Amino acid sequence: MTDSRHVSDNGFPSWILRMMLWGFLLFGLTLRFVDLTMMEFKGDEYAATVLAYRNVFGPAFAQTGISSSTGILHPPFFIYILSFPVLFSASPIALTLWIALINAAGIIVLYSFLRRAFSASIALDVAALVSSMPWAIIYSRKIWNVDVLFPFLMGFYWMLFSLLERYRSWKVYLCFVLLAVTTQFHMSAWFIPLPLILFFCSVRPRFCWKIIRDVVIGMAMFLGIYLPYLRYQAHDRFSAFQRLLLGHPLHVGDVKNILWSFWISSGQKFEYLLGSTYGLFSQETGISLACSVFSVFFALSVVGVFSAFLVFLIKSRCFTDISRMEPSQKLLTLFLLIFICIHACYVIANVPSYPHYSIVFYPIIPLFFVLFLRKFVGSLSRFGNLLASFVILVVIGANLFFCSRFLVFVHRHASSIKGDYGTPYTLTRGDWEKRLQIELDALGTGMHP
Repeated sequence: MTDSRHVSDNGFPSWILRMMLWGFLLFGLTLRFVDLTMMEFKGDEYAATVLAYRNVFGPAFAQTGISSSTGILHPPFFIYILSFPVLFSASPIALTLWIALINAAGIIVLYSFLRRAFSASIALDVAALVSSMPWAIIYSRKIWNVDVLFPFLMGFYWMLFSLLERYRSWKVYLCFVLLAVTTQFHMSAWFIPLPLILFFCSVRPRFCWKIIRDVVIGMAMFLGIYLPYLRYQAHDRFSAFQRLLLGHPLHVGDVKNILWSFWISSGQKFEYLLGSTYGLFSQETGISLACSVFSVFFALSVVGVFSAFLVFLIKSRCFTDISRMEPSQKLLTLFLLIFICIHACYVIANVPSYPHYSIVFYPIIPLFFVLFLRKFVGSLSRFGNLLASFVILVVIGANLFFCSRFLVFVHRHASSIKGDYGTPYTLTRGDWEKRLQIELDALGTGMHP
């Protein structure tokens, strides 16, 4: 007699599905560490590495990070994170390995967080999907501040959900700390407080002196983490911010960032990385089929986000009755607010459409994609859940195949890449090491890159 605990509703052994998903998840994690000598390494990566050297061996702690595309210097917390491996090795490859490890830990945090918020099956679906996403893998293999946004953002979401489940003062403090750290990695994260404020206004918490005290303490901790950066900007009279605001008046821009938030949740638009070389890559066996799967994922993800918006618009009575929702429903409402508010800010502020500006939306798109398949498609018929599992596995498989072929392609055509990926580190390693050695010698470290 078959044990029903090990068989899904459609008769498909659930343990086989779990094993496949765990295998895909681990394979995705492995790709983050494969042949790191082929990583991206350009001016920003060099600048971040040098700042980490100076933070560890120089006379003072870093007050800023590398410059953003707006001309405003980023806050310094990414440099602090890079400083830890610099204590042991000055090699850019070691620093990239550290970034990959942090991102791998972020996948584990994502799984643990979603397992608590929804279920083990939903958590595994989404974690395996995010682990396999080609853009997420590529952004886990370079020394760039935005590349550590995802793992710390997952930590913040986990703590925020725990706070929604049960109020504790220390959770409030940790939420403010994690928010302060997360918003230092990229300017896109500076928009996160807006949907958070709207969300908590909609939840309508019962304010008391304890909550007010905890919020004030949390804000003080937030400002304390930002203190080095604020001191630098105050000394500079916030001149970079003044130039940005006065020189670039707000006007409505295009909506391409909305498309990027879906594209980077799969393997679409890799021509951005390869440039004209993408035509050669697209001719490789299986790539066109993988891109067809990405188009299906794009369509289902759009439907998933739209359906989630309609469902929660009805359940929350147009966002006026959120306080009575379960914590998991509140979390989904917050994700919708983050998606809508940040994109609205992007359009109003005419934010340029770059792929890394959409990392702030991880894991919203994959989560709504999985929920749509499991909750809607899975309920259509007896075999609905089997169909949902099949689609998820096909998408993950296409992601992993595409990214694996991409890494092989970069290795074989390293000298001919024309896009944003640039010349891989291994081909220019000697030149970069000479420049880094000058910095290390000037600091008197006795180390070698």
